Amino acid sequence: MNASDRRESDWRGLVNEDDEPSLPPEKRNQVNLAQLLMDSREKNKKLAEEVKELTQRLSEIQGDNKLLRMTITKQRLGDEEVGVRHFPAHEREGLVRQLEQAALQREELEHNLKTVSDELQDIRAECTVFKEKAERLNRELNHILGGQEKRIIDVDVLCMENR
Repeated sequence: MNASDRRESDWRGLVNEDDEPSLPPEKRNQVNLAQLLMDSREKNKKLAEEVKELTQRLSEIQGDNKLLRMTITKQRLGDEEVGVRHFPAHEREGLVRQLEQAALQREELEHNLKTVSDELQDIRAECTVFKEKAERLNRELNHILGGQEKRIIDVDVLCMENR
């Protein structure tokens, strides 16, 4: 008999003595604690068994779910074997060719996009240069034609009138 078995038998002896009203308060506390300990151990055993059962049910249900998923996949694909889909060699070669062509097309489109972006940037810079040049010409023309600051001459308006 080991120490834990001996202690438990001592508690049971105390619990059986609980019916006697002549027990001192210290011993009654010990009896109550012993009873609580025994009750909690029983609950612990029941809960451990319940956890074991629930774990087993969970693994069974997960297996059922996996089987159900495989069955659904078989029905969807119409294949007897579920898993990696196998392609014949000529289909794989065709797919590889398509991928290579798509990669080349993507590279070409990226190059075209960069070219168009560069051209757009150049055109914007050129537009800014021409706007500044038109402003300078307007100032010079205004200065040459009379220099009145209130009456600003616009080169574009003059060109439109002369047409």
